[in-house]
Amino acid sequence: MIKGFIVQLTVNCGSGQEDFAHLFFACPFAIQVWTRAGLWTDIDFAVATAHTAEEAIFSLLQDLSTMREKHMVMLLWSLWKRRNLKIWEDITESCAAVIERAKVLLDDWEFANGLQTDVQPAPHGLQQQSAADDSSGAVLAASATAEPQQIKWQPSASDRFKCNVDAAFSIPHNRTGVGICLQDDEGTFVLAKTVNFEGVYSVEVGEALGLQFNG
Repeated sequence: MIKGFIVQLTVNCGSGQEDFAHLFFACPFAIQVWTRAGLWTDIDFAVATAHTAEEAIFSLLQDLSTMREKHMVMLLWSLWKRRNLKIWEDITESCAAVIERAKVLLDDWEFANGLQTDVQPAPHGLQQQSAADDSSGAVLAASATAEPQQIKWQPSASDRFKCNVDAAFSIPHNRTGVGICLQDDEGTFVLAKTVNFEGVYSVEVGEALGLQFNG
């Protein structure tokens, strides 16, 4: 049985102490998520042959296809998000909600990185519960066969820096978050910073305000 760093008593299923191995791979709720997303067979094999949660994750990152790897990473984050929502806001999300959030995150990440697919991004926000429960098993698999077209990042001109900026928004919390990353003309990382502030703005305004606050 794999072991992981203990974080606290279990949140999702209420049994014993919770470590990363239990939260992500052994909890009945997590197994339900992986099964509906079509990844449990791979997860189960990796967990059975690994000694730690970290080892299982790195094994999966090496063995899975690129698209399935992306799905797994987004679902790991979404499971962690569900746990924190339960602890801090007493919100209990369904399996379908966890899968849908992972899909939206992946769609947004691919759009932000210039990856074009034939699959239209899902609307931000969850589908009606009944529809989500019926289709959650195929939610992440829908884009697995699409052929992405990468737009490659290019460094700046000689002796100049390039600053990439991205903004995210939370309507329920009325907040805008901005992240910046600075790289030199060889693409070497220089610095990164994040900031959040009150209000929800357009992408252009949010990124401009982020540059102002980070400046």
